[in-house]
Amino acid sequence: MYISHQAAGFFVLFILFWVFAYAFNHWFKSRINSRGRSGSLFSRPRSKPVSRRPVDADPYSKLVGICFGDKAKADRLIAFEQSRQPGLSRLSAIQSAIDSIAHDNRRY
Repeated sequence: MYISHQAAGFFVLFILFWVFAYAFNHWFKSRINSRGRSGSLFSRPRSKPVSRRPVDADPYSKLVGICFGDKAKADRLIAFEQSRQPGLSRLSAIQSAIDSIAHDNRRY
């Protein structure tokens, strides 16, 4: 029995395509099952929901939160801003400290 080179090539391509499709289907199903129905195929796994502060939280609490709960550091930043700009109110000094931290943390 003689099989032409062209037919053998098509047969090899068919087998390779079938193996690829089978492997992709297996991978695809495992990604869908690990994400549930609502997850995107290529997104990262969802993390736990983070509780967020209300938008109108007072500025001092926001500054303390930025300082990871270190009230002494927050007070030093406020004092530094008031020494830098004499006559600055406490509220303005807090906002200036928050702005300075945000400016320092930006990437250029």
